[in-house]
Amino acid sequence: MKVKIELLSGTIFGSGKSIPGGENIAVQTDCEGFPYLLASTFKGILREEMDNLKDWLPEKYCSFDIKTLFGAEGEHCIDDKRIIISDFTVSENVKKYVKEYVRKCKLIREQVTECFTSTYTFTSINDDGIAKTGSLRQCRYINKGIVFYGNIRCSEDVCDFVKDGLSAVKFIGTMKSRGFGRVRVSEVTEKEE
Repeated sequence: MKVKIELLSGTIFGSGKSIPGGENIAVQTDCEGFPYLLASTFKGILREEMDNLKDWLPEKYCSFDIKTLFGAEGEHCIDDKRIIISDFTVSENVKKYVKEYVRKCKLIREQVTECFTSTYTFTSINDDGIAKTGSLRQCRYINKGIVFYGNIRCSEDVCDFVKDGLSAVKFIGTMKSRGFGRVRVSEVTEKEE
């Protein structure tokens, strides 16, 4: 099934890297500068939501074993019962348009990333209301409104459970307590394709 993630707020798909003298938190980008969400990250989020659904609605989902559906941590074998997830990227049409613009304007990778992102600067405040020394930080986030697409392969008997798990995902990424990461995740309908 094809799945979309709509960003309802700025969202940080963290790369785990920082840029000296710049961003303390950078977003995950590919070799051309396009932001994306790793399949393994989304797999963990979906796994958690489906595990929660199994706890909240045991009568509906008691026949499903989460470990069988997702595998054990670090396990890489694939069988017909496993849920297989791809990376989530911006649409191919968007990439094509941006690549054409990049070619015409001779943009570099960082400028491609800037087409999809913004920065947020923040600091810690002492009890007396003054900024703590050395606490100035900056993060890069993906702008609200960007849509990412990916694919999920699962057996037919688990499809409804996966769809319920997708609809339960409300936040992705880091700094959720600062208002980042609100999303809507859903299956792409035939009409949308």
